[in-house]
Amino acid sequence: MENNKQKLLIEYLISSPDTYALCSSIVKPTYFDPEYRNAVEFIHDYYNEYHQTPAIEQIKAESGVTFELRDVTSDQLDYTTNEVEQFCKIRAMEKAVLESVPLIDKKKFGEIEDLIRNAVTVSLNRNMG
Repeated sequence: MENNKQKLLIEYLISSPDTYALCSSIVKPTYFDPEYRNAVEFIHDYYNEYHQTPAIEQIKAESGVTFELRDVTSDQLDYTTNEVEQFCKIRAMEKAVLESVPLIDKKKFGEIEDLIRNAVTVSLNRNMG
């Protein structure tokens, strides 16, 4: 996913705490490009502690990355959840495949199966609440 698109999705997520709540279980900092990882980790940690997304000034102070809050329409929220879910699925599968390579030589096929199964099951629970 292009860098600009990752930034846009992060901006949509921090602009809608409800959408972030829905996506937080699958969003991992390591899925994002290196320049956004610290910001995503801070957002995630902040949300887990305070049950709200942090202010953009806090994110900049903690990560050095500047985001902007956006007025997000309902169709953009649907877009965000769909795109975040797809992005996380792809990144989880990439990570699982890369982590499987050294396990092949060690013939640890059960571990490989677990890695792949966990990656395949990355999805949003849209039936919450």
